[in-house]
Amino acid sequence: KNNDNAGTLEDLVSEMENMKELQDSEYVMKNYEIFQDPEHLYCSNELLPGGDLSSFREHCAETAVPVTEQLLN
Repeated sequence: KNNDNAGTLEDLVSEMENMKELQDSEYVMKNYEIFQDPEHLYCSNELLPGGDLSSFREHCAETAVPVTEQLLN
């Protein structure tokens, strides 16, 4: 909440609404709820084991595997 670069609660709610519209796709993680405490905003999402997209892209670059739509399917 104190980070000027972070979005507002309204931004997070808007993002959650957009993600909920897309989550019927098997390629989009499920989003469950937004909550906050005095210092932070939180968004609870489906657990996707195996790392994040940035790590995936870095690993592909290190192993010379092109990241293509076909690879992601």
